[in-house]
Amino acid sequence: MSVIDRVTFGGEHNALAWKFPSDQLSTATQVIVNQSQEAILFKGGQALDILSPGTHTLTTGNIPLLRNFINLPFGGQTPFTAEVWYVDKTVRRDLKWGTPAPIPIVDVEMQLPLHLRANGQWGLRITDTRNFITQVVGVQHNSDTVQIHRYFIGEIQQKLTNVLGEKLSQVSYLKIAQYLNELSVAVQKSITTEFIRFGIEIINFNIVSINVPDDEQKRLMDIRAAGLDEANRLRNLSAVDQNVLQRVGMLDIGKTAAANEGGGAAAGVMNTVMGAAMALGPGLQLGQQMTQTMQPQQLQTPVGDPVERLKKLKNLFENELISETEYNTRKQEILKEI
Repeated sequence: MSVIDRVTFGGEHNALAWKFPSDQLSTATQVIVNQSQEAILFKGGQALDILSPGTHTLTTGNIPLLRNFINLPFGGQTPFTAEVWYVDKTVRRDLKWGTPAPIPIVDVEMQLPLHLRANGQWGLRITDTRNFITQVVGVQHNSDTVQIHRYFIGEIQQKLTNVLGEKLSQVSYLKIAQYLNELSVAVQKSITTEFIRFGIEIINFNIVSINVPDDEQKRLMDIRAAGLDEANRLRNLSAVDQNVLQRVGMLDIGKTAAANEGGGAAAGVMNTVMGAAMALGPGLQLGQQMTQTMQPQQLQTPVGDPVERLKKLKNLFENELISETEYNTRKQEILKEI
């Protein structure tokens, strides 16, 4: 194989790192490095000098580490083998990222399991050529933004999961869209240190969308709509004229209970009104009002056979319509009449 006398970048436009296809060089070979690029020499798997933009002749005088490493004499065109790597150090914006697997969470408001997916854009720049080539590229012949996405998406998803988990412990998924900027900043801050370790600077990181499968979205919306409908129903019932309910439904209850034989009918009426009270929702203290309205009616001293009165009194007590104290008091009063 002939010795190469001129080395230039020949990678694709989206390449972050690209290896020159030949390693047959000489001390007269020229390496041309374009603006926003750096080149690095490798000999025997070891990184040597980094070449900045410009034209570099691989003489031992220009490349001191090369001379020390392969012990070449001064002058002449001595052939040797070495690798030349190019690294593009321009800023790459508007790169796409997305979670390869769903992130499981439980919605704090609905208490339903969800499987979140997220996607967005990010930007990066290679800041440390040596670290990037040795730790990320390795023995491959090139590296582009797609490879970087594959290499780091696991780290991104882990940090994203942590940040989302913390936020979604406070707000429902249905409200998460208003926090995308806040979450983006938090994730970028969280991943920055790890990327720097590999010679990469994160320029920007944006979460564009967080979503769930269509069936989970529909289920959430249905449950939420049902909850709102129920809340509206209770609010509407609470607006009913309470005075009418009390006068029409409550004042007659004592008469109804007294007109029926035994306490079972009174208990049935009470249970019906109690059910209505619960249906009317919070804020309408019908149970208490009913008790206050009924008790005077039920405990009025009726006229009739004392034995029948004692039976009715016992029925009221057994159906828990009066207290034990009230039962004993009225019982003694009736017994005194015999």
